[in-house]
Amino acid sequence: MTAPGTRRLGRPASFNAVIAVMVPAERIAFVLHDMFAVPFDEIAPVVERSPATAKKLASRARQKVRGAPALDAAELTRHRRVVETFLAAARAGDVDAVIAVLAPDAELIADPARLRQLDLVVLGLPLPSPS
Repeated sequence: MTAPGTRRLGRPASFNAVIAVMVPAERIAFVLHDMFAVPFDEIAPVVERSPATAKKLASRARQKVRGAPALDAAELTRHRRVVETFLAAARAGDVDAVIAVLAPDAELIADPARLRQLDLVVLGLPLPSPS
């Protein structure tokens, strides 16, 4: 099923094979836009690019879909496991798990002091005054 406002690609291709040939940012832009109809201006911060670049990433991913190579049985089995993990995360609405599947090399790096400030904001508490 294709998300509303999106179009099907002309030639069917194995999702497993397609994911294998994309870089993480392409996977994220392609899946979020073409499968979930997320606008590029919302995808841009996720891939840390401009909306125009996010659109180009999805375009490159579509080009790769059209030319995805055939996979051997072992590789296909590995890819099926990845897709099953992705689908389970997507169905559960677990965005962090979806990102982990699409970009497994992504790493969260944060300043603990800044995270504390964000915790206070989420709780609705006043931020401490700067020293």
